[in-house]
Amino acid sequence: MDQVNLHDLKPGLLKQNLAINKPVRSDDERRQAKHKLQQLKVTLIPKRPHCLAINNMIAVLHYRLDEVHEATDILEKTLKEDPHNLNVLQDLIDIYQRDFRNEDKVECERRLKLVMDKIDTEEISETVRIFARCIAGKGFAWGFDIHPDSRETSRLDASIALYEQAVSVSGDKIDVKEKQDWLYYLALGYIRQNNIKRVSKDRVLYLKVFDKVLNCLTPNIESDDQQRRSASWCLLGSLFAQKPYNATGIPETIKNTELKAFWFHPEKCYLRALEIESRNWDAHNQLAHLYYKQGKEEEGLELLDKSLKINHGTSNSYALHIRAQIHLHVFNRQLQRKLQKKGHLRSQLEVGQYALKGCIQERDFEANTPFMMTNMISAVEGSAKILLVISDGFLENNFCKEALQLALQTQHIHKVILIMSSDISLPSPMKPLPRVDATNVINWKQFSEFLFQ
Repeated sequence: MDQVNLHDLKPGLLKQNLAINKPVRSDDERRQAKHKLQQLKVTLIPKRPHCLAINNMIAVLHYRLDEVHEATDILEKTLKEDPHNLNVLQDLIDIYQRDFRNEDKVECERRLKLVMDKIDTEEISETVRIFARCIAGKGFAWGFDIHPDSRETSRLDASIALYEQAVSVSGDKIDVKEKQDWLYYLALGYIRQNNIKRVSKDRVLYLKVFDKVLNCLTPNIESDDQQRRSASWCLLGSLFAQKPYNATGIPETIKNTELKAFWFHPEKCYLRALEIESRNWDAHNQLAHLYYKQGKEEEGLELLDKSLKINHGTSNSYALHIRAQIHLHVFNRQLQRKLQKKGHLRSQLEVGQYALKGCIQERDFEANTPFMMTNMISAVEGSAKILLVISDGFLENNFCKEALQLALQTQHIHKVILIMSSDISLPSPMKPLPRVDATNVINWKQFSEFLFQ
């Protein structure tokens, strides 16, 4: 997006080409809009200047959900806080026009024109603050309009360009806390852009992004606002976590600062964020994701549980997503180990030192036999030994229960050997049976003793 000429600036969010401005027609679209609304509400940090822009977006979503009264109420309250807010004035004009509130519409138009006519006046400081805030509000809207998993960059590029212009236009004529807010969201935009464009694979490009983000976050990590400081350390952790594998040397910009200690340890940024604000659920999530990538699944799950206790709403769906990923990863790893053990057991019995003939269900049961039980009975009666591989779900599986009942019949029980791939509690009838430990690797010496008894 090109730099916005103040003379061409068109205030307001309702008529912007934003995805959230599309009419809500289906139940699914309504659920998505409600989810977006919840996300916006949890980003509010009380008494921060950028709350005005966030409230503006909350009003836009209420309006699209046909909750016009709520939208109008929020915008009117925001206008009381900031009587010259150009985006809010324009959005109220659009809503008043829809609701045939002509007097209110005319009054907002008068106030908007009064401010817009000041572009070329000598009231520089106040005018700059008003227009910079309008541009930053649009920057927030474009940045928020993107789905977190989207690989599309045009909206994000627009958001970054608007925030950059707001910072540039405002100079030193804007409140410190308000500029901190803009810089924080600009840093967030750079990091998201870096992730989408995979700049992290290129050390030179990454370091350029690194310097930009660092310039934005430095005022924020020194902020006297606890929540903003914690959120900024969390964002800094994401920046360090994105560095390319070949970025081994510490960047010059942090070589002589305390940040050099965090370069190779992004988890320390997340821990610092939690030290500052223990209820920073996003820091819990980011640290959990990092632990998951480092193979520390238990620590990751513990952090996600804490995150979901702090924020169990739909706005914290990322925690649920990461938790599901970890559980799936652990399940697949356990399954792979079981399959490896099963394959290893077969090869050792049939091809290795024992040279025995096994009867395996998926290979040796007769496909045309009308009942599975007929195959099972034939297998049990015709076998010299019965190997039961005991896993976590063995006693809950109906097929395994049938096999177990057959094996434990008096005439067959002397044939049974238990291969314990999981350390689970056994029913009383199974406790006297010979057991081979296979929780990690199969104890072949123990197995041989039982096999040839």
